[in-house]
Amino acid sequence: MKIVRTEDAVGMVLCHDVTEIVKDVRKGPAFRKGHIIRKEDVPKLLDLGKKNIYVYENDGSMLHEDEAAGILEKITKGDNLAASLPKEGKIELTATIDGLFVGNTENQRKLNMIPEI
Repeated sequence: MKIVRTEDAVGMVLCHDVTEIVKDVRKGPAFRKGHIIRKEDVPKLLDLGKKNIYVYENDGSMLHEDEAAGILEKITKGDNLAASLPKEGKIELTATIDGLFVGNTENQRKLNMIPEI
């Protein structure tokens, strides 16, 4: 993944969803990861505040955001939790039964101390 000026990203592959929020109307991806950026996309990306954009650079050192979310889901999901499908680099865990949530705060602290998470 590398960051480039939006105007210079034409023909490159978007490596993350770009979210658009219209208050009280919708929140969701205006552009999906994997989208090949076209010249006509540039004005909308700029309107969404994307002066620079992350594009795919296959150097083997990074994971796709949804793949990373899946790894985190596997190491954090316990019994009685259901996982959503990945969306915008996130997976939601929801309870499948009523009760009180008890988390492992030490493991959460260790996870949060990993750089770039």
